[in-house]
Formats: sequence, structure tokens, C-alpha cells
Amino acid sequence: MIGFTLTGDWREILETDILFDKLRNFGCRSIELHLNPFNPAFSETLALARSLFNRGWNLTIHAPTDSDFNIAYYTESQDKVEFAYRTLLDVVYSLSVDYKQVVLINFHGGQGTCCREELLESARQFVHWLVPLLENRYTGLRMALELLPYDPAYIRVGDRQEDLLYVSEGLNSAHFGFCWDIGHLRRNRELFNYGSAPKPDFIQHVIHTHVHEVDARCRDHCPLGRGVFPAVNDLKYLLDAGYKGVYNLELSFELAAEFGDPLEELFNSVKLLGEIIGIN
Repeated sequence: MIGFTLTGDWREILETDILFDKLRNFGCRSIELHLNPFNPAFSETLALARSLFNRGWNLTIHAPTDSDFNIAYYTESQDKVEFAYRTLLDVVYSLSVDYKQVVLINFHGGQGTCCREELLESARQFVHWLVPLLENRYTGLRMALELLPYDPAYIRVGDRQEDLLYVSEGLNSAHFGFCWDIGHLRRNRELFNYGSAPKPDFIQHVIHTHVHEVDARCRDHCPLGRGVFPAVNDLKYLLDAGYKGVYNLELSFELAAEFGDPLEELFNSVKLLGEIIGIN
């Protein structure tokens, strides 16, 4: 299934039935929304989520990444982090129950400036708190921990495959896995020589994806067919592994506009992705 992250300028120009129908006609069946229960735009985004369900779309959610949603500081602010995530889980679970659909939430491992070992341990404790909660209370939800872009100014939990494998070590749950952000991993390797090609033990835990390419200036979230490192080379790993989750396009509106009409770049990316994964 092909999906698309609807945020910012994309949301302003796509929220019409005609454009949603056109996106569907190109093969897109899933929409990812950034949903923050503490944001002033929460009610509007929740209404959009319900509207999408009513129109027959699959829905995935991207959790907030800052403030109390930064799980790298879970050990320091356990009550605040747990409250933030429980609030989000309650909202999304109600959608799952109302529409009788499993909903996946993508989230980050967080970032900080202290030593990596401390941040990793904090994220590990959070994940080991989270998974039993999903299994016993929020049974209609799945959570995917994203592979992040490397930034030398921070220590990020999840900018290496090894991080994701470490924080989830010992867990074997259908409710939890990884989000392979294909552009992030490619950018980390090509721009910073940081990380490695996707490893089998990482790929087998992938339950969600963010798909985009990297341009000549190593900017990610580039439309498909416009990058210097084509996504198809990495997507083959998932196809060979029998991946069944959403191939979710995560594109920059501003970067798409540099190549032409942003909507045409989006529609073309959906079309190309469908050809790669064999559904068009």
C-alpha cells in the first residue's frame, strides 16, 4: 500500500475531494498525519483524521517529537513522558475502535546532548514500558520507531540501526517494530559516511517506511526520480523480504517546488513508487 504524509503546505492545497480522488487514482491509499493532542490545531487535525476514515482511507499517525515526547529523557521525566504518550494513545485508540481499523503510530527515539549510553538506556526503558501497554490496553495500535537522520550537533537515538535493535532487544511483539526512513539512512551514509547498508536483522523488524530520495546537495525528502540516490535500490531490500506495510512517501513541498509543480511531483512520485513495488 502506498501512503503520503500530509503536512504543512501539502495540507493546504490537498484538502479537497478532487485532489484526494486524484491522489487515490494514482494508487495512494493511506495518509499519514502529524497529530499532537496538546497543539492548538489538534481538533482540526482530528476532524481531518475522521474525515479520511469516512472516505475509506487508511490512516497512520506521526507522533510529536519534542517536549515531553522526547523519549531520550524518559528516565529524567518519566511521569511527563508517560502522560504525553498515554494522551496520544488514548486519542488514536479511540479512532481505532470507532473505525475498527488498526492504526500505526510512528515515533522518534529522541535526541539530547549527554552521552549516547544514557540516552539509549532512557529510550530502551521507554520502549520496554510501551510495548506491554500496547499488548494489554491499546490492542488496536502499532508503534514504529523511526530511523533518524544524523546530525553532528546532537546525539540522536535511532540514527543508527544498532540503536533501534538495542532499545528493543528482548522484545518480540506484533505491536512494535521499526520505521525505515529510506532517505535518512541513505543521507547518513552518503553525506556523513555514517552507518551501513540495511542489515537483515534490522529489515526483519520493519513495519513502516518513509520513502523519499536524496538530491545532489544531500537534502532528503526529495521526490522520487529527482534524487541522485534512487530509492529503488533500497526498496528492493523490502521487496525481497516480503514487506507488507505501507510505503509512505514523505516529501518536502519546498523541494518538490524546485523541480516544478509540487502536485505533479507528488503524483509522479506515487506513480513511480507503484511501478517499483508492482501495484500499478
